[in-house]
Amino acid sequence: NKDNGQFNRITNVSLCTVTIPTNATDDIPIGREMSYFSEGAGGFQFSVAGLTILGVQDAGGLYKQNIQNSIVYIKKLATDTWAIWGATLGLSGG
Repeated sequence: NKDNGQFNRITNVSLCTVTIPTNATDDIPIGREMSYFSEGAGGFQFSVAGLTILGVQDAGGLYKQNIQNSIVYIKKLATDTWAIWGATLGLSGG
């Protein structure tokens, strides 16, 4: 995965999807952390099929970010288990 361990800058003007891969797709080492900076107005959401995610979802059950000039972090905690935190748009409004 080209995003491994990197600071990723997202500049799109419409919503895009960032896929967090399953271990079978990409054997990212446990403990790896990646960051996503939303510079563009469109924001992004994470595709998390087949994964256990620890983080705040929005009302639709999505892991989404649409706050321009803010950052979200993900970290692999175990095989197919990830944490998401930062400027996510969740039920708490956070």
